[in-house]
Amino acid sequence: MEHELLVKVAKLYYLDECTQSQIAKKIGVERSTVSRLLKKSRAEGIVKISIDEGHTKQAGIAGELRKKYSMKDIIIVKSGPGMLEEVHEKAHQYLQKVTNKNEIVGITWGKTLCDFSKYKLSQKNKKLNFIALTGGYGNLKEYTHINAMINNLSEMYNGKGYFIDFPLIMNSEPIKDEIYNSKFFRNIRNIWERLQTVVVGIGTFEKDINVLWDSGLPAPKNMWALLKSEQPVGEICTRFYDAEGKIIKTEIDKRKIGIEIERFRKMRNVIGIAVGDKKVNAIKTAINSNFINVLITDEKTGQSLLEA
Repeated sequence: MEHELLVKVAKLYYLDECTQSQIAKKIGVERSTVSRLLKKSRAEGIVKISIDEGHTKQAGIAGELRKKYSMKDIIIVKSGPGMLEEVHEKAHQYLQKVTNKNEIVGITWGKTLCDFSKYKLSQKNKKLNFIALTGGYGNLKEYTHINAMINNLSEMYNGKGYFIDFPLIMNSEPIKDEIYNSKFFRNIRNIWERLQTVVVGIGTFEKDINVLWDSGLPAPKNMWALLKSEQPVGEICTRFYDAEGKIIKTEIDKRKIGIEIERFRKMRNVIGIAVGDKKVNAIKTAINSNFINVLITDEKTGQSLLEA
């Protein structure tokens, strides 16, 4: 009989999260009796408490990174199989935590954000709206067009999508200026100016990592060489920057359809999602240059950032 009581009290306290006072009222005993029963349930092995050292390690790395970089927030997931799915899940959870209902969220393009837009959450989502922060890309087969990403996310969050039906790079600066000054695009720009939350990927300059080089965009054939001479370390929203956080301007930037990332410094939530040792310098510079104020990454990348 006492064993059943011990199990009942343990379930009420540890699983149902009732207070000791609530449990005492439920079973008709004094609060001190509940405390004694809980201690006995642990002593007899009915309740076994364990600490997940992996989560402790992740929290420790996150805490050290916050101190080193003065970040608003850093979320670390366990490295290894399934970590990318967990990174995307944590990013969605964080997005819902820091946004207001019906808020418009800006989204950049890239493989990481493409996967983020396809990740399906099991729980009910807060209603949010999404807007593209760049024009579309060229003949990509493996990755999704940014407007498809906006469509995925707006459906997932039962909101509205704001699309940009122009390529990332126009054929000439006058054409780009004409688009920017159109009634349609003035509305897009007005939304950009009011944004308080964006989710971004962080790219590098390497051809084998950054999918920009396979996008089929109307850019000069020597674009890679031109950029390389400026020693870029990272890229956000198709804007390359050097180790000091200076935006590298080239001829094609005059033809780009996209938000200027300097605006991110004034926003409430700039959530960066990035994983991998090859991205450490790009992430570090993005943090130090205030291009992002929230980072979601894995243990190994976080540890490398501490040592960088």
